[in-house]
Amino acid sequence: QSDSEKELEMSNDLDKVKIEGEDKDKETEAEVKGLHEYWLTAFKNSPSIQEMIEENDEPILKHLINVKATTFADP
Repeated sequence: QSDSEKELEMSNDLDKVKIEGEDKDKETEAEVKGLHEYWLTAFKNSPSIQEMIEENDEPILKHLINVKATTFADP
């Protein structure tokens, strides 16, 4: 095989992986269950976080599904 044929084959394989990954993302979204806008509500009810939330943040925060926090000791 020439280099261009190998590149084309690799490109096709990559496209297949992307498509399969997109399908899995859609399946995961369909499986998500929980309270509607839970994290937005939790953040708005948290005294330490609510003052940081601006009106233009809310449409984005409505879509949060999983939030993880890491705390660090002061230097």
